Amino acid sequence: MLSSVLLVNFQNNMASKGRDLSKFVEFGRKIIGVGKNYRPNGSPQQPPPVEDPLIFLKPSSTYLRPGGKIKIPTGRDEIIHEVELGVVIGKTGMNISQSEAMDHVGGYALALDMTDLDLIFDKSEPKTVPYPWLLGKGFDTATPISDLIPKCEIPDPNDVRLWLKVDGEMKQDGNTCDMIYKIPHLISFVSCYMSLEEGDLLLTGTPECGPRYVKRGQDITCGLGDKIEMTFPISKCFFFVLLPDKIPPGCNVLHHEVELGVVIGKTGVFISESDAMNHVGGYALALDMTARDIQDAAKKKGWPWSLAKGFDTALPISELIPKEEIPDPNNVHLWLKVDDEIKQDGSTQDFIFKIPHLISYISQNMTLEEGDLILTGTPQGVSEVKPGQTIVCGLADKIQMTFPVSL
Repeated sequence: MLSSVLLVNFQNNMASKGRDLSKFVEFGRKIIGVGKNYRPNGSPQQPPPVEDPLIFLKPSSTYLRPGGKIKIPTGRDEIIHEVELGVVIGKTGMNISQSEAMDHVGGYALALDMTDLDLIFDKSEPKTVPYPWLLGKGFDTATPISDLIPKCEIPDPNDVRLWLKVDGEMKQDGNTCDMIYKIPHLISFVSCYMSLEEGDLLLTGTPECGPRYVKRGQDITCGLGDKIEMTFPISKCFFFVLLPDKIPPGCNVLHHEVELGVVIGKTGVFISESDAMNHVGGYALALDMTARDIQDAAKKKGWPWSLAKGFDTALPISELIPKEEIPDPNNVHLWLKVDDEIKQDGSTQDFIFKIPHLISYISQNMTLEEGDLILTGTPQGVSEVKPGQTIVCGLADKIQMTFPVSL
């Protein structure tokens, strides 16, 4: 089971106009995935359903360049492959209309969305699990990616063949014409919740097919029409320990969660608990704002929480608090007021999972990089805030911050 831990990129590397988009893997801040976006091959094309697209996020540390090996976590016998057309954002935007969406496309890429279903679905329950998909989609090497394909080389992204072979046997063979939600719709929808920034990657979904499992020692070869082809072997070994706030559209219930943030100061993977604190570079006071009704709807469907947790302004954050100023992070007072009424008043001494455990656990599945942020959970007292109210929160006597809530 996961504790309430959210990993986000804390680096101040906002994409700026004029960057070399061929290096999007190096500076892009988000990978946005779309699930269940293909109708069965050959079935009649119909208008998009009323229901919103299924959106999830992957950390950029999942990128794997050609020449690398896909790593299946130890304790797993297999993972699944999904070949996809990736859309590389070339111009930053928010609330983008469908009519202008293609102006924000800077190019394309061939991508694989590798998934560990055991970390998403509990086999002992129906396919509804009230947890995000972070570990199942976010392990290192989970997004093999090609070089940038210039936009001009794919004049019609709605008519591109996608195919994938495992050990020479065809497993996926489809066409982007079968996408349910087309690229302009996806760009417009996602940008209503979060800014799409230059260098971000939008994975548009994978064609329907039969079993998609791959095992250690196999090879995946995939292609996008005749534009590009790439091959990735599946590695035979990989260690894994099993075990102003702005209300987003469609949200009627917004909740606050005051938290201690841990800022990673040294990159590492497979970090032991005994060595974990050496990777801490400092701390921050943070608010994890949650669109609770959107989250509840996602839980019922077994969907990730990306829209409920990932909207713009969902993570108010303080400046860095030097590590030496908090000698004992397991005994820090956290508090929060709404319109001067105390709502949360607790201490990190009530953590279930202490910081070394969290760092060690997360780093078994994904690299923790310098500048990453771990949100460590929130004390009791989470409650609703409404437009016009003001949140004031603090971390002991070290820092205090105030945020108004607006539509």
